[in-house]
Amino acid sequence: MTYYDDLNVSPSADLDTIKRHYVKEAYANAFNKEVFKNLAIAFQVVTSDQKKYDAFLSHTNSSYSIPSAILKKDPQLVFENAFNDVADIVEVPVNADGTPKSNFYTVVGTVSGIALGFIVGGPVGAAAGALLGGGSGHVRDIHGMSTYEAFMKMEESKRNEIMSKVVFAGTIASKVIL
Repeated sequence: MTYYDDLNVSPSADLDTIKRHYVKEAYANAFNKEVFKNLAIAFQVVTSDQKKYDAFLSHTNSSYSIPSAILKKDPQLVFENAFNDVADIVEVPVNADGTPKSNFYTVVGTVSGIALGFIVGGPVGAAAGALLGGGSGHVRDIHGMSTYEAFMKMEESKRNEIMSKVVFAGTIASKVIL
């Protein structure tokens, strides 16, 4: 297997595609530190040392050594930087007249979530409430409907995928809190 295979991209993929695939694969393997680290190395090699790596792949008698600078980088920092870059690639939602959509419900949801979360679970609950309330408000800002309405309009396979992640996250959260 090659680093391209690890990232699920072709050697001719552009940088944005490589970043998106890296973020997706690293996120999916965030709990497996070894895989997470190897994905960070693969990402760095195919983005910053690609010419040498490609030359190694095309010549069976050659060898390739991962540069020490790549091996020394913190995988979490590599992921955060790539994640932020991918987030910058996403287009800002706009109204029909071209103006950016409002963040009103995102702000209201975040503030409400903080208040309710603090009442129910103290500081930890406030943080969780902020994330959930802000996320729900963001859905309303972007799609003009509640989170539930947006969820119900999705294909059943996508709803099942989301619910399996919610159950997994809930299981992890209950172990951390308890």
